[in-house]
This record gives sequence, structure tokens and C-alpha cells, in this order.
Amino acid sequence: MHRSLSLRGLFLVAVAGMVTGCALMEKVQDLVRAPTPTPSVVRTQGHICDAITGLPVSGAQLRAGTATALTDVVGEFSIQSFAGEWIQVTAPRYETAQILPRPDFPVVVDLVPDPAATFDIIYDCEKRHEFGRQYDLLHPDAQALFAREQYIHYMEQNRPYDIVDFSVGDPGAPTSGAVLGKVYTHVVQVPVQATVRVDGQPERRAWVGYAVQADGLWRWFRGPLVWMTPTAMLTLTPSPTLTHSPSPAATHTVQPTYTPYPTATPSPTQPGPPPATVTPERSERILFTSDRDGNREVYVMNADGTGSQNLTQHPAQDGDASWAPLRDRLAFVSDRDGNSDIFVMNADGSGVTRLTSSPSDQIHPAWSPNGALIAYVSNEDGDWEIYVMNANGSGVLQATRNGAWDSYPTWSPDSAKLAFTSDRDGNYELYLLDLATLTETRLSNHPASDAFPAWSPGGDEIAFTSGREGQLDLYLIELATEPQHVVRLSYTDPGLAVNRFPSWSADGMWLAFTSWRDGNAEIYIMRRGGWGLRNLTNHPADDEAPAWGD
Repeated sequence: MHRSLSLRGLFLVAVAGMVTGCALMEKVQDLVRAPTPTPSVVRTQGHICDAITGLPVSGAQLRAGTATALTDVVGEFSIQSFAGEWIQVTAPRYETAQILPRPDFPVVVDLVPDPAATFDIIYDCEKRHEFGRQYDLLHPDAQALFAREQYIHYMEQNRPYDIVDFSVGDPGAPTSGAVLGKVYTHVVQVPVQATVRVDGQPERRAWVGYAVQADGLWRWFRGPLVWMTPTAMLTLTPSPTLTHSPSPAATHTVQPTYTPYPTATPSPTQPGPPPATVTPERSERILFTSDRDGNREVYVMNADGTGSQNLTQHPAQDGDASWAPLRDRLAFVSDRDGNSDIFVMNADGSGVTRLTSSPSDQIHPAWSPNGALIAYVSNEDGDWEIYVMNANGSGVLQATRNGAWDSYPTWSPDSAKLAFTSDRDGNYELYLLDLATLTETRLSNHPASDAFPAWSPGGDEIAFTSGREGQLDLYLIELATEPQHVVRLSYTDPGLAVNRFPSWSADGMWLAFTSWRDGNAEIYIMRRGGWGLRNLTNHPADDEAPAWGD
């Protein structure tokens, strides 16, 4: 009996020892095992806006894996989620969006209306005679077929705009389709029925419309409609922008052959949707030239217009700045030594160094994306030509040689080519220069003037200024198409419009440019699709020649 108890006791003691040993081992492993990190929770605040109108979208639902929130009556939201967690945004009649917020950084979410909602907006505009507003909702390919004024004239003369009622059916499933020879992967058919009053008599009509997703938005496509009447042409005479040279002048040559537009319900005078509240990140910087301190100086500001700073602070005339690729230095023009030369300095304005030294003038520097070269313009041989030098000022090469006016060089992203402006063929056009062979190719061909090119970071587009629709507005050339497709970006009233010096943001989603639409030169930004217009400088002095850095 005692022996049995002893054996049983030993067994229990052994079992207890094993259990205790296991627990102790787990404790030891807990001490040496790296603790599992706990995800940090971040609070994201911001606004949700309609991508077309820029107006707040209320009642949108935000969902993360850990939280759900609903926007309030002004489209504001506040939601907590784990760092690095995507947030899904939904709202009735809008396409679903996803955002990856940055901690403690205000977010603006632009929701794109779905095709049916887009058609509702368009036909509501028609019902209220807002043809100017409706024009801004057209697909860019359709916009390219019409000047703004021509479109209003066409609609007033050819559409029964007295719409009694209308309804939009469910759009079909998105499919691919060709629009003016270009293939798009998101095209939907939308059935429409409406009662229109023609000569006082109501008529019931039904048709099928098409919505195409372009530039990130659902756009209505109207076309192909070709307006055969000649448009009002504008002849641009661009010239160097420093004090020794006149500013670009514009003369109108109007050649309309159609009857003047009838007096009808006025269309909006401010083109495009209201300025969207979406803004680039403040960490981005924009160089510009201003005379707000009494003479021309180089300034820098945040991409939302805040924090402007005078970098040159010199009694001479300074301007025409260009970022180095790393945004740690910049090139600019100054006449502080008697004539216009190219200088470089650090991004904070220190370390000013002169690169060119010539009795002639050197202007319009453009730093190559690879950082090795600076292109510029000089009248050293008696007329304005394109030159290229090493970034330290050595190894100067004259890249163009003709008796015409060549200026405003802009680099391709691979630093292999330059686009520039020249009047060698009788008016100002855009040209391409291959630096390896010094071969020149004409890029644009239009009776109006094309100037001030800016090559996109992606390399597939060039923004530029043209007077082809009667005023100086901004356009895009799509280089991948043959012939090159041209899209109009800005719309300004004739007589008020001078829009020039486009400059791309590093991500290719924004353009900064100079506009005189407010009576003096100001720096504006807009989305690459032409919306989200905003005045950054809003100063009584002239602010121009922006250069966008990251």
C-alpha cells in the first residue's frame, strides 16, 4: 500500500513537474520572443466633394476594416482606422473610391458621378439653358470639335432646349469603344426619354446617349459633329520676359462667317465647374517670378499658395527660375552684372553662382531631368537660339541655327529631346529637337500661334498655350496619337485671356500656369483635365512663370 502510494505520488509529482516546466518554458519564451506590435490608430479628417461641381457630398459612407463613419451635412468626415489601412468611400449615384490617408493630414476625396448621374446633370443644364456649363461636361474629344462659343451657338440653333421633362434609364454595362478613333475601356450606353416643346407643341422623344470615362471622370460624348465655320484666330507674338524685352502681345484677327449669336438666356461667364477644394500637398513647392517688392525677384511658395518667400532679394531684375531635379538647387536669370545671364543657387537662396558670362543675353533656363544639362536661350549670334550647357556652365553647345526666333525649351523626361517654340515657318509653332542628332521636327501646325511648351513627367503629353480658339488658352498635345490629338484645357473670356507658362506637378496630375483673367498676372493651378481651378497668389503685383517642384 505504501509502495503504491509512493509510486502514485511520484507520478503526480512528475506530472506536476512537467506542467510547471512547460509553464516555465513558456514564460522564458515570452521573455525572449519579440512582442507582436499593436497597430497604431490614426484619425483622418477631411471633406468629400463632387469631382465635377466641387460641391460637398453629404451622407457619404466611409468604411475601414476597423471603423465606419458617415459624412455630415457639409461633406465633412472624421474616422479612425489603423495606419496603412485603406478606407472605402461610397455615396448614392457616385462611383466607389478608395483612399489611403496620411496621418494628421486633411484629405479631400473627389467622388465621380456614375454615368446616370452625369446624364442627369447634363440634361438639367439643358433644361435651364446652361449650354456654357454643359460644355464643360463634354468629353474632351467632343470639346476639341467645338470652340466654346460655337457649341453654345450650335445648341441654341439646333437643340429644342425647352425641355418639359426627361428621364434617364439604367446605363448598360461598361464596355470598350472607339471615340474619334481612340479606344476607351469604359463606355456605356444610357437610354434617355424626354418631352420637348417645339414651336409650342410637346413632343415625346427617346434616344441613346453615351458616357465615356476620360480623365478620371464620366463625360458625355456628343459627336462626331464638325463645325465648318472658321473660328476666330489669335496671333501671338511671344518674346523674352525680362525687362529688356517686351511681354507677349496678342492681336485679334476675327473671321466669323456665321450670323452673330442670338440673345438668349445668358450662359455662365466663368467657365468650368466651381473651383474644387482639392489642393496639392503643402510639402510641394512652386517657384515663380514677382515684382511685389518693387522689382522682379524669384519667389517660392507652397503648392497651396501659402508661405511665399523671396529667394533672390537683390536690386537687379531676377526671374525665370527652373528647379534642379532634386529640388535642392535652381537656375534663374539675372541682370545684376549688366546683362541677362544664367545663375544657379541653393533652394534657400544661398550660394549664388554665375554660369554664363557674355555681352549677349541668356534667358529661359531649363534644367534637364537627369541633372546633367541646362538648356537656355541666347541672342549671341544675333537672333534667339537654343543652347545647351553642362550644369556647371561648361561645354556650351548651340543646338539650333537659323534666322528665326527659337525659345522656351522644355525637356523630355529622358533628357534626350527638347520641345521649343519657333516662328521659322511664318507663325509660332512647337518643334522637337533630338539632341543626339540635332534633328528638328515640327510638332504643331495651326494658323494660330502655339507657344510655351511644357513636357509632362510621363512623357506622353505636352501642355502649351495657343490662340486657336480666339484667346490664349492652355491645351494638351497627346504625343502617342498620330496625328497628335489636341485637347483644350482652359476657357477664358476673349479680351481677358492670356494664359501661358504651364508647369507640371511631379505626379503629372496638376498644372500651374500664369493667367491674366483677374486683370493682372497671377499663378493658378488646375487638374490636368482642366478642372479644380484655383488662384494661388491673388496679389496686386504681377506673379508669373511658375515652376513646380516636389
